[in-house]
Amino acid sequence: MTAESLNDFHAGVFGRELDSSITPARVDIVERLREQGSNRLVAETVGSIKRATGARARHSPATKAYDVLASMLMFFKRFLVKSLHQRLMRGINDARLNSRAMDQAFTAALMVLGGGAYYASSAC
Repeated sequence: MTAESLNDFHAGVFGRELDSSITPARVDIVERLREQGSNRLVAETVGSIKRATGARARHSPATKAYDVLASMLMFFKRFLVKSLHQRLMRGINDARLNSRAMDQAFTAALMVLGGGAYYASSAC
């Protein structure tokens, strides 16, 4: 396989040709809106806007930055939920197995009060 044919193959599989075949054209969007009962002016306006925003999103580097930011936030959320769940389970097991129910109840009450105080102070 030559380098030129490999480049053609790569462009066909991952390039703009694939994007063009997947994304609907403005005419397709307008036809779909007309079939759903929209009048001509509304269908053409919405079709133009949808086509322009879709093209902008495909070619904008900001969408890649958004994906990175979103994945980082989801990772942090998973980490936070996992660590809170482990702390809760450790507290429940400590209260049940080591007869420390009152200690765990006081700890939970202080955590709730601390969180409430922080929320109240940041809201003012």
